[in-house]
Amino acid sequence: MEAARAVAVDTVAPADVERAVAVIVLAFSADPVARWASPDPRQYLTWFPPLVRAFGGKAFAEGTAHHVNSYAGAALWPPPAIDPGSSNAVRPRAYSPSTATWPWAGAS
Repeated sequence: MEAARAVAVDTVAPADVERAVAVIVLAFSADPVARWASPDPRQYLTWFPPLVRAFGGKAFAEGTAHHVNSYAGAALWPPPAIDPGSSNAVRPRAYSPSTATWPWAGAS
């Protein structure tokens, strides 16, 4: 039987927000729904990070974004009383193959 490996769970520091966003972008890079919505790799890498920030940004602000083992993984957990979209509004737009914009391109 293999010995259990220690897992270090830490809060994402403000200076490491982009590192945590990158972990989540990479994690979803093979997700069928994410890639169906954005099949072009350049398009996915352009528009998925703002989507992660828009929906998970409150977790960074509230200190409820965590990473494991020096960013081997990350999780964004906005507190229950926090509306994840209240200050990070995502404005859906129609997908346009000609301009290669993602439907969530209006994320601020």
